[in-house]
Amino acid sequence: MLADYWDVLAGIYSPEAFFGRVRRVSRSLDRSGHRLRQPLRHVVRDLRSFLRIATQLGFREAGTRRAFWGAMADGLLHDPRAFKITASLAALYLHLGPYSSRAVARLDREIATAKPARPVSRGTTAARA
Repeated sequence: MLADYWDVLAGIYSPEAFFGRVRRVSRSLDRSGHRLRQPLRHVVRDLRSFLRIATQLGFREAGTRRAFWGAMADGLLHDPRAFKITASLAALYLHLGPYSSRAVARLDREIATAKPARPVSRGTTAARA
């Protein structure tokens, strides 16, 4: 069971899978009726936030670069008005990526030290065994 949980965590939080979901959600948004006018101070604030996200995910972390920039480019090409939401979803990986890495490492340790399960013979249940 731990190995199955490991497979799920490692699969759904890999950069390719995570940013693939960001792309799909971004494409499903319809922001055509959303106005783009914002006060300059909000634009500056959002740009600074994006630069911090891009610095971490797009430059510092080699494992996320390609997937991150792919999702950002895809978001800009398909619906520029949804880009702020696309960047916000991508920012979630700043927390979820390291969390999943720690969880997978812990599962690796637990799997390595786990006792093998006793096989259950036909006609008995795990509760009776």
